Amino acid sequence: VIDICDALQVSRRTLQSCFQSVTDTTPQSFLRAFRLSGARNDLLNRHEHLQIKDVVEKWGFWHPSRFSDCYRKQFGELPSETMQRTKINEKIRFL
Repeated sequence: VIDICDALQVSRRTLQSCFQSVTDTTPQSFLRAFRLSGARNDLLNRHEHLQIKDVVEKWGFWHPSRFSDCYRKQFGELPSETMQRTKINEKIRFL
């Protein structure tokens, strides 16, 4: 967010106010939702050896428990549940 403010030469408060008036959310919330969506996409299209900790690191989350909490709030399930569902769907496809 600070980099965006610097690039636009506006204060953080100005960016937040303008962003929220257009998108009805804060820049921080938008970026978190974007990162969570990317993480979900990785979990849904996972490779065989992909682990949740890899996704957490890739998408810039510092604490796996915080990531899981935010993920559950946005998608209604834990990351492990997404991965488990993906595994089941893969097995069904090969039957």
